Amino acid sequence: MTVIGFIRTNRRRFSLIVGLFILSAIGVTLGSYVVTYAIDTLKAGNIAMFAWNMVIMTSSLLVGYGSDTLGSYLFSCQTQQYLHGIREKMVYGFLETGNQSTAKMQNTLTNDLKILTTDRAQSWLTLFTQSLGFVFYSAALLTFHWSLFVLVLGLTGIMLWAPRFLTARLQAATNRVSTSNNTYLEAISQWLGGLAEIKRYSAQSQLFKVLKDTGRGLEDSTVHRTATLSQLNIVNVTFNILSQVVILSFVGFLITRKMVMFGVIVSAGNFSSLIFGSVVQISNALGTAKSTQLLSHRIQEQLTTVPEVKETLNPNGLPVIQSVVGQGLKLKYAADTVIAYPDFVIHRGEKILLTGDSGSGKTTLFKMILGELQPTAGSIQFLDDQGQSIEMTPELIGYVPQESVLFPVTIGQNIMMFEPKLAGQLPKVVSDVALDGDLAKMEAGIDTVVDLNNLNISGGQMQRIVLARAQIHACQLLLIDEGTSAIDRANTMRALHSLLRKDNTVIFIAHHFDQSLVDLFDRTIQLTK
Repeated sequence: MTVIGFIRTNRRRFSLIVGLFILSAIGVTLGSYVVTYAIDTLKAGNIAMFAWNMVIMTSSLLVGYGSDTLGSYLFSCQTQQYLHGIREKMVYGFLETGNQSTAKMQNTLTNDLKILTTDRAQSWLTLFTQSLGFVFYSAALLTFHWSLFVLVLGLTGIMLWAPRFLTARLQAATNRVSTSNNTYLEAISQWLGGLAEIKRYSAQSQLFKVLKDTGRGLEDSTVHRTATLSQLNIVNVTFNILSQVVILSFVGFLITRKMVMFGVIVSAGNFSSLIFGSVVQISNALGTAKSTQLLSHRIQEQLTTVPEVKETLNPNGLPVIQSVVGQGLKLKYAADTVIAYPDFVIHRGEKILLTGDSGSGKTTLFKMILGELQPTAGSIQFLDDQGQSIEMTPELIGYVPQESVLFPVTIGQNIMMFEPKLAGQLPKVVSDVALDGDLAKMEAGIDTVVDLNNLNISGGQMQRIVLARAQIHACQLLLIDEGTSAIDRANTMRALHSLLRKDNTVIFIAHHFDQSLVDLFDRTIQLTK
């Protein structure tokens, strides 16, 4: 989170924000300044002039505080627009590189950005507005007597210097909150994903223990940071009170020497309260902003590694995969466990049945083809008709995993993946995967919204939705990992007959099969342990 990036988000709005806060500082200063003359005119018995001064004071303060309110609102709009851009870029980076866990990404997008909003962006606002106030309030005191201005500068220097010893502790405390929150989210992700198994084997006590332990770390780090911020505030408030006492005492001395008007005692009291209140807020804001410096730098570094946003590729402009070649493939996944794969060449349009015992590496091979895992030895290449290597992109490969991935939108949108131009193909693909009969029984049909919390569709229906998704997008290479395990045999054969008539290359993993299923494929590749 940088000042330059914040300004560039919306330059016109930022200029308006600056103008409003300057107007606010002028209004509050003028309103407080007029009090001096109001008191003196009242002391002289000039009620008319006193009333006029009170009107000026009230109008000035209304303009000042009204401008401050509007400026704060616009600042919030600017901040959220800036953070939206950061979130968008980080999510794109996560999609492109996948180099962070989901829990870590959640922590960055929620907790870390929230800290930057409340403790960095708001601190910037406080520094700017209170610095403006300090300048105008101090200038007003200068008009009363130069010595008041000099005294304020000296006391301000002391107040800003005093809390420096807490800066390092605040930075460490902020980092600890971020780390603890990430640990807590990781625990939630890892344990709640297996909630059904925990219930099945009555292991709730272990779940509660893990979440309690990680939650305590987050609670302790949050309390520690709050305590450190409180210490900073105590130091600043103490110096604020002492400084106001010094200023008022000095003004009393000036009045007794007839060096300033009597009304200055009220205005000086107001201004000293405003000035040292501003200094306290500046000091707190500096400490809070510095506490987020390491976190801000970390997020900024993440943003610099995000690749440039690519335009969606036109399917007609994609290279054509003529063959998939695996040579010398090995994957080491434990200290002494290595999966060795046979060499293979799969030609364009072939329909391959991939079989093997459990643990022979079928799903692992898919992950290497998808680029999610890198082999310990050997390589997988995608070749064009000239035998030249093609860079793998997600648009080239369709994947139907063991666990169906659906979204809380309509069945149609889940199949089309939010590509409206495919709507005309929906009736055919739902028929091809034997989903049409099920949709006919649903009140909303293809427009039925999938409820992920209270599943309103069966496991077999979920798999057929995902198979329909793979068909309608017509990826050149389609990987299906036990994609029909929850579908009855008759509908499985119907879906496969349709799927295997297409021109694309298909690799299908199956554990349970008979000769009739084998006969649907061009050939079988069998893996062994």
